Amino acid sequence: MPFAVFVLGLAVFAQGTSEFMLSGLVSDIAGDLNVSIPAAGLLTSGFAVGMVVGAVANAGFWAVALVAAVGMVAPEARARATSVVVGGVTVACVAGVPAGAWLGEQWGWRSAFWAVAWVSLPGGQPEGWRGAGVEGGSEGVAA
Repeated sequence: MPFAVFVLGLAVFAQGTSEFMLSGLVSDIAGDLNVSIPAAGLLTSGFAVGMVVGAVANAGFWAVALVAAVGMVAPEARARATSVVVGGVTVACVAGVPAGAWLGEQWGWRSAFWAVAWVSLPGGQPEGWRGAGVEGGSEGVAA
């Protein structure tokens, strides 16, 4: 399995974690901003409205990530590559969200978002894609 497939799975994990962990951080956000928890909840609703735009980008990323992952492997490994990418959101729900809440409790809610930003870095490194034998991140992907 090419390393780039795992990078795509990590990117999906970061997206899922950033979307879902916010609910576990509302009380910390409220305390930090000196607003009530219901007011922080409204801020979360505002974030959700902004996520509509992000959802379009997220859906586009998922489509490209799945096509890229399947295109990087032999036909007999396509199901496994798909499971690595889709598994990113499962791991986000099972591990990323609780980890984000824990980070928020320990070091403040911003630390959880900084952690997601840090986890996202490999997905933005073209050098990592080339190192995996995938020139420009799309080698082997059918047009």
